[in-house]
Amino acid sequence: DIIKYSDDIADSAEDIIKHSDDIADIGKGISKFSDEVEKFIKEDVRLEYQNTVRGAFEGDAKVTILEKDTIVYRYHGGKSIKEGHWYTTSKTSSPVRDLALPSENTCEFVDEFIIPKGTKLLEGTVAPNFGQPGGAHQLYIPDVSKIIKK
Repeated sequence: DIIKYSDDIADSAEDIIKHSDDIADIGKGISKFSDEVEKFIKEDVRLEYQNTVRGAFEGDAKVTILEKDTIVYRYHGGKSIKEGHWYTTSKTSSPVRDLALPSENTCEFVDEFIIPKGTKLLEGTVAPNFGQPGGAHQLYIPDVSKIIKK
């Protein structure tokens, strides 16, 4: 029986090897995001941050060019700095939970900023991360030089 099972395993392994290119192709090109979002990530987000940005959003992320100046908030403290790429459009009483922030961010500070009209950004729902559920609305702004401290 052991010899029979080992032959079956060997046959299965041969089938997997024979079809490995087909199996690898299944995952290629599959994204939870639109082509426009993927293009934005590839062209506007630094390579080393692209997977982080993809993982931080639910599938509803969209590229937006602001039609008016927009007030946003950034929670920070501990090892998290005041300025950055990540913002939210509304205050929350549970920023760590709602924004799925890492424990290094103590959220002891919340600052208001203005993102000017015409700024291109990525927005959508915060995906679960760092053991937190997320669910709030967030913005990722690749060009932080445009952000104005209020």
